[in-house]
Amino acid sequence: MTANRRVPDCHPLLPHCARGLCHPCYSRHDKAGTLGHFPRTTLSGDEFATRYTAMRAAGLSRSAMAAALDMDRHAVAQAYYRAVRRRDITPDEPRVKCGTDGGYHAHRRRGEPSCQPCKDARAAVMRQRYHRAAS
Repeated sequence: MTANRRVPDCHPLLPHCARGLCHPCYSRHDKAGTLGHFPRTTLSGDEFATRYTAMRAAGLSRSAMAAALDMDRHAVAQAYYRAVRRRDITPDEPRVKCGTDGGYHAHRRRGEPSCQPCKDARAAVMRQRYHRAAS
């Protein structure tokens, strides 16, 4: 079992399950139908998508978003990918700019045809390598 950074409110020595409860207490309240008395300690998918979109529009980085949401940066990335797969949010713009060799490789990784500026940049890099190797 992996260590979880959250500590349950009910029994601090037991592993955290959800809603601030340990596994035995969560199961007991789930069976009794009283989980509603314990608020969620994480964001729902829709709530994450709404907050992420607002912070992206404000120009925040993923690290800044993680700090604002009180989440690990990796957890923000995973929640982002889930929201994109659910089509709750549109994918972020790629970090690699077109017209560079990196842009050419980004097109290839995504399995899409390269744009002309990226093809030109790749050709320039290959010409430079050829001339360097020939001399």
